[in-house]
Amino acid sequence: ASEEAHDLYSFTSIINERFTYPEKKQLVVNLWEIALADAHIDPQEDHIIRRIAGLLSVDHSDVIHARAKARDQ
Repeated sequence: ASEEAHDLYSFTSIINERFTYPEKKQLVVNLWEIALADAHIDPQEDHIIRRIAGLLSVDHSDVIHARAKARDQ
């Protein structure tokens, strides 16, 4: 778990340095689209996407909107 947390932090740190806020929101939409590829969001998928969004400082309301946008596509 500690190694996973470090990996997520490293991954999101690079994104935080290089992506604008709208790009981060789109990335979260894309993560939801991947999770929805099988028409089901597993609780583990939900957890990791929310965790990544938090590390990217994406507002909770934008995370909810991103999930709805991905679901509607």
